[in-house]
Amino acid sequence: MAYLKKLWQGWRARTAHMEDFENFLYTITTVLLGLLVIRMFVAWYMGRCNLFLGI
Repeated sequence: MAYLKKLWQGWRARTAHMEDFENFLYTITTVLLGLLVIRMFVAWYMGRCNLFLGI
């Protein structure tokens, strides 16, 4: 829990001095990377359980 709090504080400190467009780019990049990681885990799970055979 302390790690997440430290991570959140670091994110807030970085974005505090950004302009709006920079903040938007930083946020959209973070969201897209998060979705990529989720997609990676879904593909790993589907491959592990042979769920690609029905597609």
